[in-house]
Amino acid sequence: MIVEHEFVTTMCEADAVSAIRRSLTDLGFESADGDNATQFERLLREQSRLDQLNSKLKCGFAFDRGRISIALQLETPSRTGEHHENLLRSLAVLIEEVVAKGKRFEIARRQWDECEAGFRDPVRVKAIHVVLLLAMAGLLAYFVMYVGYPATPR
Repeated sequence: MIVEHEFVTTMCEADAVSAIRRSLTDLGFESADGDNATQFERLLREQSRLDQLNSKLKCGFAFDRGRISIALQLETPSRTGEHHENLLRSLAVLIEEVVAKGKRFEIARRQWDECEAGFRDPVRVKAIHVVLLLAMAGLLAYFVMYVGYPATPR
């Protein structure tokens, strides 16, 4: 899954790039291309029904005369969903709020923290789902045994 985001800032290039790097580092990202990093990545541990999945988040950015372009990519072994897209979009908005709108990082990261917390919670099956599944299995067994085979003696 890839999300691209662009915004404009009045910060000079050095300050904007420094703010982006600091924000990504504070979120656990590591530089993927050395000291003058514009590429960052980190692992995202997801709780699945059976075990934990490791997904890789990648972030790249470019600065061009006040316009900042951000590309976010999620490499995951499972299917992606709306919660994955929300996580990527919250990261893009976080960077924009810090760099373009001058918000403090601690305030801007709240939405990211909420989205990321959803990945740490294990998937839970509710009791009503189990009851409904058993009821459907019982109905299916009844129809196969009694209704589906009218020629069999009872």
